[in-house]
Amino acid sequence: GGGQLQWLEEELAGAEQQGERVVILSHVGLAPRSQNESCLIWNYEKVLSVCHASPSLCLVLAGHAHRGGYVEDEHGVHHVTVQSPLECEETETAFATAHVYSDRIELEGEGRVPTRVLPLRSIKLPAVTKGPDTEGESERGLEKLTLSDSDKLNRP
Repeated sequence: GGGQLQWLEEELAGAEQQGERVVILSHVGLAPRSQNESCLIWNYEKVLSVCHASPSLCLVLAGHAHRGGYVEDEHGVHHVTVQSPLECEETETAFATAHVYSDRIELEGEGRVPTRVLPLRSIKLPAVTKGPDTEGESERGLEKLTLSDSDKLNRP
């Protein structure tokens, strides 16, 4: 409802002020062509309007439509619907590991989930101070997440 949209708008504005990128994880998709429109969130037009007002949003990861899907919208936001393990044969898998870099997100797919390289549009980010714990972050990825439609999120 309206309270959630206001919260989302405030979160995106805060991220934009901090020069941060935003990834939205949602059970249902937000963008037409990323999955069947009957599977999209009921007020996706309003949600996308809020999302597109901020350059910080770079990726929406969703589920719900078990066959998966992908579209990059006209604002440069990637919408990935992750294939469901429920559609797998007994010996198949369906998950991905996300490698997040300053200029791209690499989704390393396994089984039914394809590997994708998602280039990120340029936004102004704050300077990162390198220290012993951050050495080489741009080479190995800033974060690594394992994603699946089963609502499990594992941090290696």
